[in-house]
Amino acid sequence: MPDLPRFILLKPSQLTVSLSFPKREIEAPLSKLKQGILEFGGLLRPIVVRPDENNEYLVLDGRRRLKSVWELQDEGHEKTLRWLPCFCVNSDSPRMDLEIFLSLNQHRMLLETDYLHCFTGIEKAEGLDSSQFIPVIPEAELPRFLHLKPSQLSISDAFPARELKMPLADIKRSILRFGGLLRPIIVRAMAPDQYLVLDGTPELMAVNEIIKEGGAQKTLRSLPCYCVYSDGPRMDLQLFLTINDNSLLGSGEVLIARSAIEKSNKSDKGK
Repeated sequence: MPDLPRFILLKPSQLTVSLSFPKREIEAPLSKLKQGILEFGGLLRPIVVRPDENNEYLVLDGRRRLKSVWELQDEGHEKTLRWLPCFCVNSDSPRMDLEIFLSLNQHRMLLETDYLHCFTGIEKAEGLDSSQFIPVIPEAELPRFLHLKPSQLSISDAFPARELKMPLADIKRSILRFGGLLRPIIVRAMAPDQYLVLDGTPELMAVNEIIKEGGAQKTLRSLPCYCVYSDGPRMDLQLFLTINDNSLLGSGEVLIARSAIEKSNKSDKGK
């Protein structure tokens, strides 16, 4: 579809989950995810979907978020969850669905350092000079979808630093393969026309490297972003934790997706 990727608001009933998609052998409880959705008044990260042949949308990334929403609706919270932020991408086959899923989740196992450092970071945030981080957009206007230039995005020095440098080769390859980012970068306003990255630092670093190398200049002039509200460094870290609370639990799905793609490759060679 020529108009993809694009931001879209969808009803939970319009989203479906493929039964053939990778699943965890052990399902993690949804209680923390549901708590975060209620605490912050909705989803902090849009669900990645693609249109299907039934005029519905197949979830490529965000199955647990959708299940949490369904459960919250059953528990009487349907008013605040009537519409869900989604990022609709193009896929032409179940195999490409898996490739997109893998591209979005291949670095999940490397997030452990960030995740654990957040606990200390939240405590240290109390002593930070937060004057440079004061939000400039009223909470009532957020969250909202934006397209921002890479130069408008900043990475906070006060944010938890990775002890292990994340290799960017796979992320850069994915960006070039699919013609851009498959998932919006989560940001919050920092100054007029400047935004702080809360989730998506590796993606931004990969984009900046691609631009320096002279590739994909046109397709990376503006990046899909989802702007949320935060009142300072401590809340920044809490948002990061809420978004990545299940990041350490995705390795099983990643391995299943890799295995499925390898089987597909072998099947193609055998034809």
